[in-house]
Amino acid sequence: MGLSERRLFTTMTTLAFITNDCLTRADILTHAVDEMTEVLQTIQDVELRPSPINGTGLFTTRDRSKGEILAVLDGQVVPHGNDLDFLLAHEWNAISDEEILLRPVWTLYGYINHARPGLLTFSLIHRTLSLRQDVISGTELTLNYLEHGMPEVYMASPHGQYLR
Repeated sequence: MGLSERRLFTTMTTLAFITNDCLTRADILTHAVDEMTEVLQTIQDVELRPSPINGTGLFTTRDRSKGEILAVLDGQVVPHGNDLDFLLAHEWNAISDEEILLRPVWTLYGYINHARPGLLTFSLIHRTLSLRQDVISGTELTLNYLEHGMPEVYMASPHGQYLR
């Protein structure tokens, strides 16, 4: 099954769970991600591993230098409208308290866990993820999710409590 067919299957499966009211929104999101065998490979020389921080994390498979650009983030700048359901159903990065950089598909960015301070920084001007310091192979790549603001509705929810 190709990526497009897989995403359609995932969407249909998720809709079936929503229709049957079997799961919470968080369970639906987890199920949708678990169903996807493919995510866009947006960062080179990384792998997914169990994280001591939270769930699955993104780990570098080679040594990297401070300032190295790992990726240019894609997506569309949109207002989030303080809609928690919308935020939970998509992959995004906060770029202010009011706007997010929204992606229509799941990518490796979604596996970068929050940490203060993060090893990565996000440039709003160039939309790049770059390293704040040298790291060795096997290091989990992290980002301070609060670096550019965060929707208050997310922060106030149980999903955002760990960010405080």
